[in-house]
Amino acid sequence: MLVAKVWFLRLACLAPALLVTLAAVPRITSGLALEAAFPVPTYIAMNVSLPTKSYKAAAALLARASASDGETQILRAEAARLGGVPDREVVPIVENGLSSDPASSRGWTLLSETLTHTDRARSAKALGIALELSPYDYFLAGRRTRDGAALWDILPADSRALLIRQAALLWTEPLLHREIIPTLSAPGGAALMTRALSDDPDQIRKLNQWVLRHRLGIGPQD
Repeated sequence: MLVAKVWFLRLACLAPALLVTLAAVPRITSGLALEAAFPVPTYIAMNVSLPTKSYKAAAALLARASASDGETQILRAEAARLGGVPDREVVPIVENGLSSDPASSRGWTLLSETLTHTDRARSAKALGIALELSPYDYFLAGRRTRDGAALWDILPADSRALLIRQAALLWTEPLLHREIIPTLSAPGGAALMTRALSDDPDQIRKLNQWVLRHRLGIGPQD
C-alpha cells in the first residue's frame, strides 16, 4: 500500500511536466514543417511570386504540421492554392485553420477568395471579417480590393466603407502602386478605385495620369 502511494505521488509530480511536453509537441511538429518548407511560407506572406512547383512542395511539407496549428494550416492552404489545387479542396483546409486561429485576417481573406465563384454570400461575409480584423493590412491590400470589387453588390455598408479605405491605400502608399493595374483590370476594380478617391478629384486625375504613363512606359515604374 505504501509503495503504491509513493508511485502515485511520483506520477502526480511528473504530471505537469508531462502535460507541458504533450502540449508542445504540435508546435514542434509545425516548426519542423515550416523549417522544411522555408523560405516559401515567408515569400507567400510577402506576396513574392514563386514557381508553381515550389508551392506544391511547400504544401506537401506543411501538410505534416499539426492540424491544430491554425496559422500553419492557413499557410498550407494558400500554398496548395498557389500550387494549383482546386478551391473546393482548399476550402476545408482553410476552415480547419480558422477553427484554431479565428483572428487570422489572411485566413479569412483566403476563404473569401476560394468561395468567390461558388458561394458569393459566404465569400462576402469572410471578406467582411477580414476587413474588420485588419482594415489597413498592407500585404493583403491588393487581393482584398480585387475580391471586394467583385463582391461589391452584396457587401453590407460597413464592409464597403472598410473596403474603400483598403482601396485608397493602393494609391496613398507608393509601394502598393504595383497593385493598381491588376485592380483596375479586375471586375469592378476601376469603379472601386474611383469611389475610394471620390472626395479628391485631383487625386483621380493624378491616378489616371499615372496609369497612362505606366501603360506607355513613360517615367518611373512602381
